[in-house]
Amino acid sequence: MVRRNTDNNIAMSSPMQETDETEIDADEEGYGCSRIEEVMLEDESERDRAGVLKLSPRNSAPIAPPPGKKRAAPQQSRAAGGSSSLAPSSSSEHNSSHAGKSDNAKEKPGTSAVSAEMMRVAFAGWNEADVGPTDSPVEEDIESADDVQSYRSSYPDPQAQKLLLSGRINQLIAILNIGFGLVYLCWRVFRSMNPKHDWHDWAPVGAYFIDPEDPERAWSLKEEFKYNWFCWLLFVAEIFFMVSVWLGHASRCFPSKRTKCTMDELVDIDYELSERTAVCVVIPTRGESLNILREVILNAMSLNLWPGLLDVRKNARLVVVDDRRRAEVLLLIALCYRFAALFCNNRKVRTQLKLEGRAGMSLAAFYDHYLACTAGFGQTYADSFIDIFSIADMIHKMCKDDCIPPEWDGLELPSGTRIEPKQTQTDLSKVPRLREDFADVRSILTLVYFSRPSNEFPASCPVAGMLNSLLFPEDPADANILGMARYMVVNDPRHALQTEFLQRTMPYFFRPVADTEMGTVEYEECQDVAFVQVALRVKKADKFDTDPLSNRDLILQDIINIGRDGVGGAMAKSNGCMYRIDVLKSGKNVRGRSVVSEEDPTQLLGKGLGFSTLTRCEWLPTSVELFHRGFRSVYVNEIDETLSLCFHETPRLTGRVEEVFDIHLSATEVLVRDPLGLLKARYTTRMHRLFVMEDLWQGFFMAMGIELLLLCAVLYSYLWRTPFYTHGIEVLFFFLPYYFTAALPTAAALNWKRTPPDPAFRSVQLSFATAFVPFVVYIGSGLAEMSRVVCSRSGRRQFSVEGCPTWPLYMTLVLLLASMVVTFINWARGNFRHAGLWVTSVVMLACAISMILPTAMRGVKFHGIPSFYLRYAALAVVLVVVAFWQGAGVEDPRAPPSAA
Repeated sequence: MVRRNTDNNIAMSSPMQETDETEIDADEEGYGCSRIEEVMLEDESERDRAGVLKLSPRNSAPIAPPPGKKRAAPQQSRAAGGSSSLAPSSSSEHNSSHAGKSDNAKEKPGTSAVSAEMMRVAFAGWNEADVGPTDSPVEEDIESADDVQSYRSSYPDPQAQKLLLSGRINQLIAILNIGFGLVYLCWRVFRSMNPKHDWHDWAPVGAYFIDPEDPERAWSLKEEFKYNWFCWLLFVAEIFFMVSVWLGHASRCFPSKRTKCTMDELVDIDYELSERTAVCVVIPTRGESLNILREVILNAMSLNLWPGLLDVRKNARLVVVDDRRRAEVLLLIALCYRFAALFCNNRKVRTQLKLEGRAGMSLAAFYDHYLACTAGFGQTYADSFIDIFSIADMIHKMCKDDCIPPEWDGLELPSGTRIEPKQTQTDLSKVPRLREDFADVRSILTLVYFSRPSNEFPASCPVAGMLNSLLFPEDPADANILGMARYMVVNDPRHALQTEFLQRTMPYFFRPVADTEMGTVEYEECQDVAFVQVALRVKKADKFDTDPLSNRDLILQDIINIGRDGVGGAMAKSNGCMYRIDVLKSGKNVRGRSVVSEEDPTQLLGKGLGFSTLTRCEWLPTSVELFHRGFRSVYVNEIDETLSLCFHETPRLTGRVEEVFDIHLSATEVLVRDPLGLLKARYTTRMHRLFVMEDLWQGFFMAMGIELLLLCAVLYSYLWRTPFYTHGIEVLFFFLPYYFTAALPTAAALNWKRTPPDPAFRSVQLSFATAFVPFVVYIGSGLAEMSRVVCSRSGRRQFSVEGCPTWPLYMTLVLLLASMVVTFINWARGNFRHAGLWVTSVVMLACAISMILPTAMRGVKFHGIPSFYLRYAALAVVLVVVAFWQGAGVEDPRAPPSAA
């Protein structure tokens, strides 16, 4: 978010800036003025009369046209090939921004006037460069609806969506899968569990309660369960798994392709839009290392802005909320701001970057350049970088030691402006509030360090408490902590926002509105869009990285969220999400009606206002609450585009299990708190209700199904009994149609964003490996509820669910491996008869082991087996199973003689 003044550099004198005035000067083709002249030209009319051009953050167009001039329609979008906000631009780019102006074009302030002739040209696809300015009135040419439609088609519409054809196909496949699933269930109930082994006739329901040795005597229910309990156990597992699959179909039926546009394109058309897009990026930190914070702060300061932001301090700010009140974090922020000020305004640095061919380098990239210059080869850099690299040395020293070096004691270190509190803190148990602002350079965003007085509160979700402390500050002195921001970006410390993040996310809060009388297009805010979420990407360690912990979670990023975006149902996440501040603070629905009681906001904070504090993951209940109010979301995910990059992925299995645990615990707490309210609540659409139910319930059904399937694989080897009393080819006849139609929507969805299948399959494997986590959540939540009831009477400390162990995963793997050995022993004890039973048992155990093995191996720091070999090994096993099963049939050695 730092803007480099190349054509209009202003010398800034501030406590943070020790560079002399000769270094902070204009380029050869630019214009400069002193600090006194800048103060004298604060008035807008004075600037115009003095001829000072107001440059955009990307130096592509003036903020306002010169006196007597009016802006014409943009001839070409500046989005393509745009440079960083820190990058200097050439004079030719600056001069080209003035092309296409018309002296007599009539327009409303802040809009782009376009003649009817130019609209027809744009609609017909002619060359706009061949059409000159015209003074013909547009009111006489735009009369019909077709003219308005063609007029709008020449401008980007961020709300335009096109439903992919595969979405319609997936809807048809989902219907077929439900039908095949019901047929499969009927076959399982009425035929596959018949102990008489009657493969030719469909057995009625009463056949299950007939003694196979004496057909005239009926079985009791107890005898039926005693003989067929294993069959019914597998049947229950299949039902749970089937419900999970059916819920998942909803998230694959509405994929859409959105219009790709940037804020540059929108501001070119509606210039006043820049005045309504003030944004604040918030980084909540709770003990992260300084090296992680340094990277996320520098990347946030490198975000590209759009034209119209002369004083970036007022329209963009970065707030770092530190719950640990660390002095080293405050000093790191001060050094980063000093580093950005020198990079932005130092003429020698800019000139040297141009000579080296790095004129478009961002602030974060320049720090990486510093590391490359000083790593292993000594001081191999130009003299122009001495001053700025000295600041970089201090940052590197702090990040390396993760503390303030002791030798810095007594040195005069940079600092910001301390904002003193306006009210006296009465609760002495709280840590005093602390805030420092850094806003000395107007071409750099305002940087704020803030530490709230009530640290680590609430205990259920401290991150939500940190965010709410900015929306509803306790001290009146912090009422302006968000400045003029209308939008808030939540930036997790482990993720780095890429330079085009704001350019690509901000447009989707607006929609074009054509003024047929004036012949102009304005962009107004969509009242039903509450937040915009981007795809979260993880930095790949190397080309052999198989991502066994599924940190990239491609099933969620490239399939589920895209499949929901067609109706605006993608859930928010902990990072890369931009919210409307007025929606979070007002507590109103999309129609403007208040949905919370008229009470003190402090009593409703986190329970209807701001970010939800009811669960560990603030984004899940907050998304559900916004959908309750009738709002929708927008999901931004383009091929080969990364807007948020996780540079510090979870390296250990325990950390990944904790993430899964937090999600399931949050879903359980939301369900337990108001299960009927979730069903009765009014949502944006019916699909939003289904999406919420999927996120809250699918984990339960999938976990139950997976654990029961793993248990059946183990019991198969010990009982040496088949769960299917039928011929093998019949199982394939009924099972394969259901199985392929269940997997086909996900397989087809891999083509939406060219998702590689191997990392996507890791997400499925992680679901199997962590299927025990929901059971830990349910058991822990039940004990916590019982403890609450008991301790409320006795006054003892209540039990709480704090974490999730990983030993169930290893225990399951050991049990599966032991079952594989038992299967071979049973086959050998039977003189190697019943080949069908042996092969089926081996295949079930092999599939179960392959689903949890990569995750377990990463837990003990071993790399997984390449999936290339597993794929062909699985194919060979399937062929062997079919051959043995078809030839030998599926026999039950413990079946009654009449069933043989």
